[in-house]
Amino acid sequence: MNLLLLNDRYFGNHFRKLGHNVLNIGPGKGMDIQIDPDQVHLPSLINNSGFKPHVVLQVDSIDTRVFFRGIEELDVPTAFYAIDAPINGFWQMDYSNAFDRFYVDQYETWQLFREKGISWARWLPLAADQQLYHAPEKDCERDLPIVFVGTLNNELRPKRSAILYRLKQVAPVTVVSGGGTRNEPVKNVANLYRRAKIVLNE
Repeated sequence: MNLLLLNDRYFGNHFRKLGHNVLNIGPGKGMDIQIDPDQVHLPSLINNSGFKPHVVLQVDSIDTRVFFRGIEELDVPTAFYAIDAPINGFWQMDYSNAFDRFYVDQYETWQLFREKGISWARWLPLAADQQLYHAPEKDCERDLPIVFVGTLNNELRPKRSAILYRLKQVAPVTVVSGGGTRNEPVKNVANLYRRAKIVLNE
């Protein structure tokens, strides 16, 4: 199968291992074709690329909202994987109209989508790569009392910032915020989780 992956930084290698031909297009580094989605008409780009996709999958971004111009004009099946749906559903719900199938990571939000008449939405739970996220080795010490990895920004996430500020007053907390973006390598994150006694997820 020829799979066009939009804005994906994670799934492409796994689809390739399954034997699919994959082309990554998006604004981030490491894409096969790096573009500014605001400036590029996606159907025209695909026609000129020589790649004939059988299906198109856009994966939501942790860092920024990415919208591809002309995606609703494509004549092959399209799908979107919406992550962090409880806090992003307000725009994901509208964006779902551009796709044939819309996968949502949280069950409750999927139910809300269905109640709003978005019958093409499906629940697709989050999963983890067990080669990266696995139990600590026998000689690995859990030497970090509390670990938080994620965006730390007083304006964007005031509740999160307040929780971490107060928690730091009573316990040692390791915070890896990536300077406001999720740019910490996945292998580093997995290692931090293995060293943590408690992982905080807000």
